[in-house]
Amino acid sequence: MEFIRVMKEQNFGMMIVNRIPSKLAYEAMPWGFDNMCFGAWRNGTEWDAGAWHIRALQLRSKGFHPPLFAVVPDLPTKGNKSLEFSARHLELVPHEFPKALALQDGMTYQSVREHLKTYKYDYLFLGGSDAFKVHCSDWKRFADDFGLPLHYARASTLEKLEHALHCEVASVDSSFPLVESRTLLPLHGYLCPRTSQLCTVPTIGRGDE
Repeated sequence: MEFIRVMKEQNFGMMIVNRIPSKLAYEAMPWGFDNMCFGAWRNGTEWDAGAWHIRALQLRSKGFHPPLFAVVPDLPTKGNKSLEFSARHLELVPHEFPKALALQDGMTYQSVREHLKTYKYDYLFLGGSDAFKVHCSDWKRFADDFGLPLHYARASTLEKLEHALHCEVASVDSSFPLVESRTLLPLHGYLCPRTSQLCTVPTIGRGDE
C-alpha cells in the first residue's frame, strides 16, 4: 500500500495508547507505549492503573519487537511528585520494554539527577507544557550526560517539530504529519532547512488515541 510505503520511507511509526494493534504496519517499524496518564489528566479523570497494566500485558503478548520505549506512569504537572509516582510503577512495566522517565513541569535538573542515581531508565520523555519544552536543548544536554536518548512528546506543530529536530532529539511523536485520514506529509528533508541531509529521527504518530 502507498500509505505503508510512505511510512517506511519516512521512518514513521506508532505511539500505542488505548488501542492495541493486531500487528505493526511494517517490519522494524518504530513504536512506543504511552501510559494513558496525560489523557486522564486532560479529561479530569482518575488514571486507571488496572486498565493500563492489562494493556501492557496484552501488548507484551503480541510478540512485537521491543519498542523505542514505554513511558513509565507519571503525574502530569506535578513535578517532583511525579518522580515518586514513577518510581512506584517502574517495575510494573514489562521488563523487556525500555523504560522512559516522563519529564514534567516543576521538575529540576537536580531532582531528576538524584532520581536517576537510584532508578534505572533507558529513555527520557520530554512532556510538560510548551513553556517547559522551551528548555529542550538543556534537557538534551542533561540526557547526554546520562547517556540517555531524549524523546520530544506531542510535537503537534511544524514549529515544535523544527525545535525538536534542531535540538537533535532521538525521537518525536506528533499528529502533524496526518493532514487527513491515511495521508502523510513528507516531513523529512524540509524540516531542517540548514541541511540537505534527510532526517533520521523516528517520528511516532498519535493517530490511535
